[in-house]
Amino acid sequence: MRWIPPAAGILFVVLFVSLGIWQLNRAFEKNATHAAFAEANQYTELRSSSRTERFQAIRATGQYLPDKQVIIDNIVQNGRLGFYVITPFRSTHHPSLIAVNRGWLARDASGDALPNPGVSGEQRVVRGKVGGLPRVGIRPGPAFTDESWPRRAVWPDLDDLAAAWQEPVAPQVLLLDPGEADGLLRNWEPPESGSLKHYSYAFQWFAMAVAMIAIMYWNIYRKRPGAVPREPA
Repeated sequence: MRWIPPAAGILFVVLFVSLGIWQLNRAFEKNATHAAFAEANQYTELRSSSRTERFQAIRATGQYLPDKQVIIDNIVQNGRLGFYVITPFRSTHHPSLIAVNRGWLARDASGDALPNPGVSGEQRVVRGKVGGLPRVGIRPGPAFTDESWPRRAVWPDLDDLAAAWQEPVAPQVLLLDPGEADGLLRNWEPPESGSLKHYSYAFQWFAMAVAMIAIMYWNIYRKRPGAVPREPA
């Protein structure tokens, strides 16, 4: 059974190298995602027939519905609790309402008051990137706990918004550009963490593969004919 240790060593080397390559690929994907997010600046009108991609730059022509705003609670920015303000937008080129994330507002001193960031319903063009609603693994309860407007929400999805607005909602959430009017704090970034940790993990896996190869080589060297074992000091 002398073949078992070398075979196990080779198996571990292959495993460690495969994991290192997987981590490198994840890092490359993250870099590509961040590059796509930063470079998306050619706006296209969002229509019912539009096929959009994540972070694509889009624009919509129409008007806000300021009386049906949804305020998403428990959103953290720079260590502070606050809200995302989601305002429905009726487009002249899309049959469904468009959920526009106008940005973030900090909680007030009491922490209980719900903000009502007004916006006019005048005809306008809004610009932003294709995004989504904030998500959580397990929602602690229903999305809405009251029927008033603006309506406090806890991790709603698009179906929840459609039910609250009683109209179909487009699958694209528009993340309002920082330069657009009637917006709040908007520091949009891709939700994925940076690629640095993946490079670090890849280095660790490759280092383990190299260490395993060194151990295998040392064991083979010691057992070869004519090898003289070291005398203990």
